[in-house]
Amino acid sequence: MHNVNLVELAQSLNDAGIPPRFEPDQARFVVQLWRQVARGQPVRAEQIKQIASRVEIDLDEANALLEQGAERDKQGSVVGFIGLSQNKHPYQFLINGQPLSTWCAWDSLFLPVMLNQTAKVVSTCPVTKNEIKLTITPDKVEQYEPTKAVISIVRPNLTKSDPESVEEVWMVFCRQVHFFSSYQAGTEWMSRKNIEGTILSIEEGYELGSLTFGELIKQ
Repeated sequence: MHNVNLVELAQSLNDAGIPPRFEPDQARFVVQLWRQVARGQPVRAEQIKQIASRVEIDLDEANALLEQGAERDKQGSVVGFIGLSQNKHPYQFLINGQPLSTWCAWDSLFLPVMLNQTAKVVSTCPVTKNEIKLTITPDKVEQYEPTKAVISIVRPNLTKSDPESVEEVWMVFCRQVHFFSSYQAGTEWMSRKNIEGTILSIEEGYELGSLTFGELIKQ
C-alpha cells in the first residue's frame, strides 16, 4: 500500500462534512444518543428530551440533529443515529452481547471509541465474499482476519457543507466504504465501480477515525 497522509485525509473529510460540524453541546448530545442507541432498545421522544436536557441543548436543536442523522421505527422512536443502528446493515457490530450494526465499515472502527466499549465486527468482502472479522477496543485495533484486510475511504461529493438526511449519507459515502479481504480486492472493486478513493490498512482506518472525529472523542 502506498503511504497516505492521514492528517490531510481527515481534513479533506471534515471539509466535506464528515462528520457534520457540531457545537460542543451538540457533540455531547450525539455521543450520549449513540450510547443510548447501543443499548439495543428504541429511543423514545421522552428519552431524547432527557438527553437534551442533560447536555443542555435546546430540544428544537436536538430534533434538527435527528432530522439529519436518525433512523426511526414506525412509532417514531430513534433506532439508529449517524452510523450506529439497531436495524440490519452490512456490518454486524456486537457490543456487550448486544447485536447492532453500522452503516459503513469505517463506523465500526471509530464507534468503539465513542461508546467506550469493545466491539466484535463481522462483514463480507464485496469482491471475494470472504468473511472479515475484527475486534476493536476503545484504545486500539485488537485483531482482525484475514490479516491482509483493508478498508476503502472516499471523499463524499456534496453540493453543500453537510448532508441533510440519512439517505444522502448512505448514497454519497456509506455505500462506497467497505472492508476488503486484501488490497487487491479493494482496488479491483474501486476500478470496477469507477470510484476514486483510498485504500487504508485497518490500523490506518482506526487512526483516521480518531483524527476525523477528534472533537467528538473529547466529549
